[in-house]
Amino acid sequence: MFKKRKLVSKEEPISKQSMGSDQVATYDKPKILLVDCDDEVETMLMSEGFNVRSGTFGRPYKREKADGYTPVIASFDLPNYMEQEVVVIDLSPQEAAEGPERDKHVPDSEYDWWVKCNKGVINPQPRAMAFVQDAFDRILDSGGVFVVFAHAKSRQDLVFARISPNTRGLEIKFPIDYTNWSFLTILEDLWAGAEQGDEIHVDDKGSAIGQILADFLQDAVFQCALGLQQGQKQDWTILKFKSLAKNKYDETVSAAIIDPRIRGLVLIFPQSSSKGPFLVRLIKEVLPAMCPHLFPHITGGKWVHRPEYELPEVLELNAQKADVAERAGVKLPHLVNKFSR
Repeated sequence: MFKKRKLVSKEEPISKQSMGSDQVATYDKPKILLVDCDDEVETMLMSEGFNVRSGTFGRPYKREKADGYTPVIASFDLPNYMEQEVVVIDLSPQEAAEGPERDKHVPDSEYDWWVKCNKGVINPQPRAMAFVQDAFDRILDSGGVFVVFAHAKSRQDLVFARISPNTRGLEIKFPIDYTNWSFLTILEDLWAGAEQGDEIHVDDKGSAIGQILADFLQDAVFQCALGLQQGQKQDWTILKFKSLAKNKYDETVSAAIIDPRIRGLVLIFPQSSSKGPFLVRLIKEVLPAMCPHLFPHITGGKWVHRPEYELPEVLELNAQKADVAERAGVKLPHLVNKFSR
C-alpha cells in the first residue's frame, strides 16, 4: 500500500522548516525528524508537544524500461538534519512520480550517479542516503536514536559514470553499492530479506518496549526478515543485535541494535497503520528510560532506572559492569549506564 504524504519538489535538496505559527513545541528536546512518514504521524506527535520536523529522501520516478543507464536525479528535503536527535524513517515504498522532480545534477560529460533502466522505476533515495550518511552516523555516535519502519532491502544497478567525450558511450568508473537502507553505515551489515506476513510474536512482553510492541503488532505486517549477513564490516563482538519480535518461523522481524560504547540506539519495527499512537507511546514511555540524555525535561524520577524499562541486553551489560567494579574493589555509586543515565 502506498503512503499518502506531502509531496516535495525543490531545486535545493536541503532546506529549513518551521513548525508553523499555530504549532508550538512544548518540549524543545529531543529534536525529532520524520522521514517519509505519513502526515498523520507528524500531526499526532506535534499535538503531543514534541519538536517535530518532516522530510523526505525523495520519490521514485518512472523511466521507460531499457537496457541502458540513465542519470540518478535526487530531490530530497531533510530540514536541519544534522541537529536531529530522534530520526524516524519509514522505508515502505511510495507511489512513483511520472518523472524526476528536478533537473539532473551535472552535464553528461561529468562523472555522476547512473542507474540501469531495466525496471522502469528509478529510486533516487540511496543517493540521498549517501549524502547524509556521515551526518546520521554522527547523530547515532552522539547518542541519537533511529526508529525504522522496515521494508525489504533492495539494490539497483548503480554506477559512477559519464558519457565518454571520445566514444559517446557510457564510461563506468566504478559500481556504487548503496541500497534503500544506506542511511547508516552500521546497517550495511544488516540482512533484510523479503518476507511477508502478519503472524508476529514479541520476544519479551515483560519489558516496557515489549508491552507497547505487543499492542502495536495487533495490526502490523512485516515486509522483511532481519539478521546479520556474511562479510560483516562492523565488529559484532561489541555491537549487539537484539531480536524484539519474530514470525512463526522464528525469524526476527523487529530488532534493536545496541552499541555499548555509545548511547545511540537503532530500533527496527514492522509496518502498521498505527504508527502515530505507537510512536507517541515509544517516545513518552520507553525512550526516556533508555536514552534519558535526550529528555532533559524529565529529571530525577526513579522510574527511569527500573529494570522493567531496560532491554535484557542492557541489563546484562549493567550486571557485567557491577561485577567488574565489585571484583576491582571500587565503589562506583554513580556508574553510568550508557542507555539509562
